Amino acid sequence: MDVVIYARLSLDKLGNELGVDRQLEACRELAARQGWMVTRELIDNSISATTGRVRPAFEKLLTLSPKPDAIIVWHLDRLVRLTRELDRVISYGVPVHAVTAGMLDLSNPTGVLMANVVTAFSQFEGQQKAARQRLAATQRASQGRPWWSARPFGYERDGTPRGGEVEAVQRAYQDLLAGRSLLSIAEEWNCQGMLTTRGRNWTGATVRQLLVSARNCAIRTYAGDEVGPGNWDALVPEEIYRSAVRVLNSPTRKTGGGGPRRSLLTGVATCANCGGPIRTAWRGRKGEQGSYAVYECKFKHCVSHRQDEADTMVSERVIRFLTAPQFAEAFEQSGDDLPAQQMRDELGSLRSRLDDLATDYAAGLVTRSQFLTASQTMRSRVDELEDQLSQLGSDSAVKGVTGMTDEQVRRHWDGLDVDRRRSLILAVVVSCRLRQKGRGVRRTDERHVDVLFRAGDPAQVASI
Repeated sequence: MDVVIYARLSLDKLGNELGVDRQLEACRELAARQGWMVTRELIDNSISATTGRVRPAFEKLLTLSPKPDAIIVWHLDRLVRLTRELDRVISYGVPVHAVTAGMLDLSNPTGVLMANVVTAFSQFEGQQKAARQRLAATQRASQGRPWWSARPFGYERDGTPRGGEVEAVQRAYQDLLAGRSLLSIAEEWNCQGMLTTRGRNWTGATVRQLLVSARNCAIRTYAGDEVGPGNWDALVPEEIYRSAVRVLNSPTRKTGGGGPRRSLLTGVATCANCGGPIRTAWRGRKGEQGSYAVYECKFKHCVSHRQDEADTMVSERVIRFLTAPQFAEAFEQSGDDLPAQQMRDELGSLRSRLDDLATDYAAGLVTRSQFLTASQTMRSRVDELEDQLSQLGSDSAVKGVTGMTDEQVRRHWDGLDVDRRRSLILAVVVSCRLRQKGRGVRRTDERHVDVLFRAGDPAQVASI
């Protein structure tokens, strides 16, 4: 007989396929004893048969033509663990030989009955295992214990920080808040030979996945929801994490390409006349002598300013603000960790109360109306505190500038790329509006740029 061997392993943690190799060896021995010829060996390594995930080798097996005389497996549950997949094997009409159970002739009622019994038991066993795993995961989450199916970047499996990776994670948060792109962070790590915990190169997507994980600020989650503080060390303060999440989830964030920005004020400035966004355009053919870039109103063309002149005006205003008393007062106060700690404490208390409220509702101690009213009030306060913490995290991008002299600020500004300059502007500016120049006016000056800063009295700030 010409036979096909099928082998499968649900989880191959090391990726060395030793589990399927043992199955193949046993199946080959069975074929040799019977004098059968093995024409093909099909393998699904590290793929579960209970999740419904597509198994490429299994799908190929059921489409072989001409059909083999028999299929050899180590045990029937290697081939199927769901009754709906057993039905497909029965319809295929090829006998199955299991090393551990002998032949199952699926062409007669007795063989089909035996196969259904084995498969039903395997399906039941899988469901019980999943229920036990969910219960254990819920218990671990409620206790705040660190447990991860794979070692997360920045930590050991037991939850202790991993040297070298901790500094990389902290620097990545700082770079993101300073305006750096995810792709450039990934490229730097790859150049340094720093790989993911799965031994792969970093991409912008995997860096993003790392930075939006609440694990990094020692907040435990379950099924995607934050459920309370964890009992492992945080890699970054919660306000830094919140700020990074807000940056990454911003609907105005540029997500395509990953290349450096070339304009300072697009996405920052608006039209003072109609309130519309500002875009870049060109006067003359781009690249030709005499052509130049301009900022103009995107919708109504209310304003038009040379890009270099407008950039100079806004940069000068920001540099003067960075050395003004209002800046030092506002951002030295925001650097104090006391308000951040108070917010973190209140957040922890609110999350604990939400857990207690859910328990009381499940026990019938509060009505549905009481539960909804109380939970809505507390969740609104949670959202408010998280937003305030994220703002404190954004302030970290400008802490290093406080106390600098005018000359030091200018040197610092000149050393920043466009992304970092934009980040600094967004951290200190409430609004930036470009005004119409008026008939006959060619050059852009400070009269045509309104900048409102985050600190100080508006009348005082406007004079900066």
